[in-house]
Amino acid sequence: MLAIGRDACTRKIGLETVGVKINEKTGKIPVTDEEQTNVPYIYA
Repeated sequence: MLAIGRDACTRKIGLETVGVKINEKTGKIPVTDEEQTNVPYIYA
């Protein structure tokens, strides 16, 4: 998945189903310096 732009458009696409955390206020996905989400095999 690739998201580009000012609006993250991450709501309602099922990321919570696989356990990816989303910032409730901004809709953005918190990531590490390597772009890894809180789920080890998912990058954003």
